[in-house]
Formats: sequence, structure tokens, C-alpha cells
Amino acid sequence: MRYHIRHQTNYFYNQPVILSPHLLRLRPKSDGGQTLREFTLKINPEPLTITNIIDLDGNSCLQIWFNQPTEELLIDMV
Repeated sequence: MRYHIRHQTNYFYNQPVILSPHLLRLRPKSDGGQTLREFTLKINPEPLTITNIIDLDGNSCLQIWFNQPTEELLIDMV
């Protein structure tokens, strides 16, 4: 059985804001019970840094940092 999942998050602000670091838990787990075949992540504005981390439950997470004020945050995961 195959699934195609898309997740979009859009934030719009009425003035420029400085974004705090974000922890994204959007990547499906790939283990003996299921296999992740493809994962694409688009973020606007472009993060300064993206760090791949594994939490205590073995889930893959992304921590992202920003360095510029912005009026929107768009996260699109396919």
C-alpha cells in the first residue's frame, strides 16, 4: 500500500517579524514496518541553518533557524 501525503503550513504577518528556531516533525518514520520513498521540503524564507536530529523515540526531526525579518513563513512538505 502506498500513500502520498502533502502538508502545508502558511503564516502571514502584518509586519516583519523575527522567527524563533522551529522544530519540524513532518518526516514520516522509515523502519521495518514502512519505508519512506521520497521526502521533499520547501521553506520560505530560506532558513539560515537546517539541522537533522533524531528525538528520543527515534523520529527524524528538523530544527531550522532564520536570520532575517519576514512577513511570511511557508512550509510545504511532500
